[in-house]
Amino acid sequence: MKKVSTVHLIVILIVLIGGYFLIKTVGNRNRSDSFRSVLVEIDTAKVTRVNITKPAETTEMSKNDSGQWQVALANGGVAPVDPSKIEGTFATLLSIEPSRLATRKVEKWSEYQVDSTGTNVKVYEGDDLTLDLIIGRFGTKSQREFFTYVRIAGEDEVYTADNFMSFSLQTDANGYRNQQLARINSLDSITQINFNYNDGDFTLTKATNRWLIDGAEADSTSVAGLLQNLSFVSSAKFLDGYDPANLPQKSVNLSIAGRENVSISAYADEIHEWVLSSASNPEYFADTALYSKIFKMKSDLVSNN
Repeated sequence: MKKVSTVHLIVILIVLIGGYFLIKTVGNRNRSDSFRSVLVEIDTAKVTRVNITKPAETTEMSKNDSGQWQVALANGGVAPVDPSKIEGTFATLLSIEPSRLATRKVEKWSEYQVDSTGTNVKVYEGDDLTLDLIIGRFGTKSQREFFTYVRIAGEDEVYTADNFMSFSLQTDANGYRNQQLARINSLDSITQINFNYNDGDFTLTKATNRWLIDGAEADSTSVAGLLQNLSFVSSAKFLDGYDPANLPQKSVNLSIAGRENVSISAYADEIHEWVLSSASNPEYFADTALYSKIFKMKSDLVSNN
């Protein structure tokens, strides 16, 4: 009897150990099947199209036959995409890493904004859809810790992606275009600024430790403000389809040591008041506030001393 009891105990022990390992293995497999360690896997060199959809708006970008990225416009046309912007988008998407599982409950999707209220990003390689991601609500854990809820379309699981800000992904078509009219990395390199206006020209010239306006002393504070405005000239107020009927009424031309000169032009327009363009950017911008920062009158810059 004692021998039989010992055999029974050994059998029971083997069954229990086997059951333990079976449960652990199945449990780990189920977790592995449901928890994605990687959400975004794209080969940026092979991507040919990106669609970003948020409620009531879709931004569509695609490569043309020349391999250049372009974005669809509301008027039915297309515009070139700034290469740094599309590269930044890929970098942002690849930075999304799931930190933990937030929920598997479909009824929680609206709470985390990973339903139709979220931002849907679709990435294509040719005709193949290689990423279909929904970016949801952004949140913070502390002043330096933040997260965003994300979900793969067609799956129930909602993940928390730490250190990812949903608004770091540009979702507006104009945000992908070249908004830069001019950029001067070193203001000290500017040697002369010519203001060519239909109603009169004048010139700012750099002298030793001062600026002269047509040979007279210029106001240092006003010139410093102008130079700061000229250091980085940009606008998102694109005027698509604009075709100027005349030559520009005004231009500001900067002579810069060691590099090509910079020129910004202004067209008088009855509807938009002033339309701007630059030699380095073929786009047109209806931005009167920017015009006021650059196209100064001579009286604005003359020293009162």
